[in-house]
Amino acid sequence: MMNKKILSTLLVCLLSVCAAFAASKQKGIALQKDCSLWTKKSAGLMEYALTIEPGTEIDVYVENDKLVSEKATWTTSKDKTELVFVKCVYKNTDYYIIQNRFAYGRNISAAVVYTDSAAYNSANLADVRAKKIDGLTIIAVDDDFIPIPSLRSVYDEDSTFCRVYWFDENAYTVRRGFMLDTKFSVARDDITASRVVKAALATSDSSKRSELLSNISELNVSYQMNEAIEGVFEDKSNDGDLSSYGEYWHGDEKFTIVSDDGSAINVRDKPGINAGGNVIAQLHHGDVVISEGGNMAIEYIDGIGAHWMHITSPVDGWIFGAYASEIVGPSN
Repeated sequence: MMNKKILSTLLVCLLSVCAAFAASKQKGIALQKDCSLWTKKSAGLMEYALTIEPGTEIDVYVENDKLVSEKATWTTSKDKTELVFVKCVYKNTDYYIIQNRFAYGRNISAAVVYTDSAAYNSANLADVRAKKIDGLTIIAVDDDFIPIPSLRSVYDEDSTFCRVYWFDENAYTVRRGFMLDTKFSVARDDITASRVVKAALATSDSSKRSELLSNISELNVSYQMNEAIEGVFEDKSNDGDLSSYGEYWHGDEKFTIVSDDGSAINVRDKPGINAGGNVIAQLHHGDVVISEGGNMAIEYIDGIGAHWMHITSPVDGWIFGAYASEIVGPSN
């Protein structure tokens, strides 16, 4: 009898080991905003554990080409709705993630869309079923490139379609399609910059916004992402939001004040006419100033758009960039 019990126990252990070896792991990318990870409280019941950002890498368990999953409800569910929870690993710890909140594959990577771009149902520019993905959206990209020779005359380099995945907030599920590789970046610093910008846009505290955006200058952000970020804040400025959006470029540079009609140019303690700042000094045509940088927002005064420049000499304050010669665009 004892031998049978021992053999039975050994058989169960052996089957468990075989099952563990049968289940492999594939890379996954969380796509939902504020994506939740869960732990199993009991059979059929999940408990919230933590939240991860879109673009966060996880590993999902796969067995026989299928995700290892189970139906369950969660502790705070009022109507005991059941969803499919997929077993995953994050920071060497096992969790569960709700199905259709992520993308997965052997060659998948996180990416960020520069500006509003089309995602096609097929690898064909003539596909009328294209969907718009908003700029700065974090997506997942499959390393499955499809060359399009006919586009060589349109772009400087051969363009390719890539399979992409994104989270549809309206349908509350992950969608997939195809996008040109010129429309997104897989660079880690570009993805980080997009997160910083979204966090800055979400706060009404101007000092916190400036603090967040000042971190972008420490990143190796691509030219395309710089252009995309600048465009976001140009739109905000045109909407009438003239508050400071944080310093954007740095470096001591000399500029000459230009006043065609000879009138004095105001120096303010804050950037923006409507930002609640005060005039602290005045400059005149021909005065030389040193600027250490400027803010993101473009303000329009008398139909002229320009950045506000932070000057440190001959006085510390802010001037409207249209009154300085050789003004340069933002850069890292």
